[in-house]
Amino acid sequence: MQNPISDSPPPGTHTPARPPLRGMIALAALLAALIGFFHFASGSAHCELGSHPDEAAHFVTGLMVRDYLAHGLHESPLRYADEYYRHYPKIGLGVWPPFFYLIQAAWTLVFPAGAGSILWLMALLELALATVTAWWLWREYGWVEAVTGSVLLTALPLVQQYGNMVMAEMLSALLMFGAIGCFARYMEGEEWRGAIGFGICAGLAIMTKGTGLALAMVPVLAIAYTRQFALLKRPSLWVAAVLVGVIAGPWTWHFRNEGRGGWEEPNPSAHFTREAIGFYSREVIVAVGGLLALLALAGIVALLLMRGRKPAIAVCSLALVLAVLVFQSIMPVGLEARHLMPAMPAMMVLAMLGLHAITVQCCPRKRVVVATGLLALFMILPLIFPPAAPVPGYGSIGNGFHLSPFRIPVKRWGGFESVAEAAIARGGKMLVASDSRGEGMLIADVASRDNHRPTYTVERASKILASSTWSGSGYQSFYQTPAQVRDALQKGGVSLVITDTSAPQTAHDKLLVQTVGAGSGFTLLGEWAVYRDGLAPAGILSLYRAPWASK
Repeated sequence: MQNPISDSPPPGTHTPARPPLRGMIALAALLAALIGFFHFASGSAHCELGSHPDEAAHFVTGLMVRDYLAHGLHESPLRYADEYYRHYPKIGLGVWPPFFYLIQAAWTLVFPAGAGSILWLMALLELALATVTAWWLWREYGWVEAVTGSVLLTALPLVQQYGNMVMAEMLSALLMFGAIGCFARYMEGEEWRGAIGFGICAGLAIMTKGTGLALAMVPVLAIAYTRQFALLKRPSLWVAAVLVGVIAGPWTWHFRNEGRGGWEEPNPSAHFTREAIGFYSREVIVAVGGLLALLALAGIVALLLMRGRKPAIAVCSLALVLAVLVFQSIMPVGLEARHLMPAMPAMMVLAMLGLHAITVQCCPRKRVVVATGLLALFMILPLIFPPAAPVPGYGSIGNGFHLSPFRIPVKRWGGFESVAEAAIARGGKMLVASDSRGEGMLIADVASRDNHRPTYTVERASKILASSTWSGSGYQSFYQTPAQVRDALQKGGVSLVITDTSAPQTAHDKLLVQTVGAGSGFTLLGEWAVYRDGLAPAGILSLYRAPWASK
């Protein structure tokens, strides 16, 4: 049986060839400039870490790993983590795997350990993703598709947003796309190199984010589609599987229950799957827009009808898109567009296959003109047909279908920096009462200003005055009266209390406001405006000193 991956290409198509180094350097420089522009225009450099409830937790966990490697190797990592959490209770190690935090730690051992520095790391990861995607597009289709596809990838709002947030999605997408690239090389004949590369990338992807487990479906789907069943007999394929198990197996198994803390439901269910199928099928089209979705569909049709050589990267990209959709529709981790990030470069590979197939058949001498027109339409259409309503929340892409989703999402969350500085200047244990985003912003601001971490102590009202799961369900307030709250604060040694009127007021928040109100003996030290998703003021932050605290 002929090998459908390595047969000669049909006449008139591009023959795969290693992209020229100078060309790739020039394209990488263009992408770096574009990413830098989007980074600057978004305002993320001056924004606090509240764009997602998990953003501050990722940052503080990265600080903890960095500080342990720098100063804590003489003691048990579990003991160090427990002590760190006592000071800065916004740590997710165990709920999330460690590789993202090791990358952050490696970066901040060289560069400043602040949020601004980590955002440049995120931009670098985005550049790596765009460059790797461009390399594959150039190799398979040519420089026109490489430039067009990589520029469009960096311009997607979903990619822009998670390139400007301290979240694991960008690293996860890079490793997952790297894994399918290695498997594509494996299918093309680079047996051991491709297998080992896939095993390493897939293992590290799982150690970055649970979404990486979707990669288990990629070899199955790719081999089944191409009918290369002889690959199943190769020891190298099973060595790759063993390598994944060695890298990711022990951690995944040991923390299998902790990872469920962020699930929306205790177990996979038919109810969640029905809802998720509709959500993610819609959102993947919303994320890339109508133009690119149609081109991706054309690419899939071209791949299905193609005789002779089928681009292995296109086969693996289609497999990855399907794998991500299936995985996210089964695992009840919530309905968020960010879970589709690993599918974005794969969708771009399919879209550029569609563009290449159309131009080769219809206007082979006008590829540059057609590609330029596509870029122009993608950038200009939103100006001609603006969205009827704003997209809800930074990190969201909304639910509206548009030919082009292009926009530059503006990131604006803050107000806690000034409170953190004022609280640090006065000293003492702090209590912050807000939602998960607000409490996280204050903890991240205090931790980043602590030159000898962990020194200061921040308590979360949502943890010491109430209880709930990681996802916020199962809420229960511990106290029923302001007097009980006052006693708890005094026994806990809380000197400073920070309240936030911009967050939804839960039962314990209302009790705390009554506790520090007029006539209580608490002294109001200052008030500051809160910014939430660009709304200013969204509410007021108030800093109080407890009557038992020294002035």
